[in-house]
Amino acid sequence: MKIINKLKNDRKLLLITFGLVVATFLIPYLTIPGLIIWWFYKKSKFSKKTKIVASSVVGGLFTILVAWVAIAYSRDIEPHLVLNEPKGNITVQAHEIALKGVYDPVDRKVWINGKQISTENGSFETIYQLKMGENKIEVSAGNWKRARVNIVVTRELTEDEKAQIEAEERAKEEKEIAEKAAKEAESQVPTKTEEKSVSTTTPTAKPTTPPTAKPTVAPTPSQTVSQKNAVKKAKSYLNYTAFSHDGLVAQLEYEQFSHADAVYGADNSGANWNEQSAKKAKQYMEYSAFSRGSLIEQLRYDKFTQEQAEYGANAIGL
Repeated sequence: MKIINKLKNDRKLLLITFGLVVATFLIPYLTIPGLIIWWFYKKSKFSKKTKIVASSVVGGLFTILVAWVAIAYSRDIEPHLVLNEPKGNITVQAHEIALKGVYDPVDRKVWINGKQISTENGSFETIYQLKMGENKIEVSAGNWKRARVNIVVTRELTEDEKAQIEAEERAKEEKEIAEKAAKEAESQVPTKTEEKSVSTTTPTAKPTTPPTAKPTVAPTPSQTVSQKNAVKKAKSYLNYTAFSHDGLVAQLEYEQFSHADAVYGADNSGANWNEQSAKKAKQYMEYSAFSRGSLIEQLRYDKFTQEQAEYGANAIGL
């Protein structure tokens, strides 16, 4: 407070302080031009007349540039900008959001977070990709003078993403449990020394001739352990959320099942893929609005067949 009061009372000190602050910010921009001017006047071998002419030309061009910028800025009109969609801060579960609005005059440019977008006759529409959590979006329009609209769009996890995370966490827990059980089993296996001591203390039995038996062929198991686990894992995923056949195969492969076992698990999961498509379509409609075409396209993206995607759209009345 004493320093501030002293600056208020001493105008000369205030001007010096202000000059030092401004100079501090301008140093990076004035260093190279200052060195060039110093070399031109002190070290170069140009005549005095040449130096005067060059200084006059450069000074005149700089003055013209500054005057042009000042005039252009003063004549520019700040545009009127309206963001029609979305209106204010919102929370969504979608991966992207549509930004729509209008502005006037129509010859201005529009930026979204500093990136220029295409416009048409005073209106704009673009798709903005959202990251998880808060997304700060600034829409600006203008030339020299700009109008700005700031909103915050918060993206939350969808039901599918929540199920995916839960499934991954559950798979991680199951893997840790399996590794722990394997270590415990290894710790209970007797060492070679222990096996040798047991064998030396075991009394030797008299050799007997075993009865001759006819050789039998072991039955081939109808389902391997890997296939059985793939089926179990596929059913657990279907209990969480809806999958297409190929989407479930891809998920099982992500869990490091072989392609053959993943296909076997999906084939034997007992799922009705038309019903799965309808269930997935219903999930999408619970958190967002879709046209029939866009919903079918989304279901196709989830690896449902064309017929299954159309069935899902029909099932919810589109």
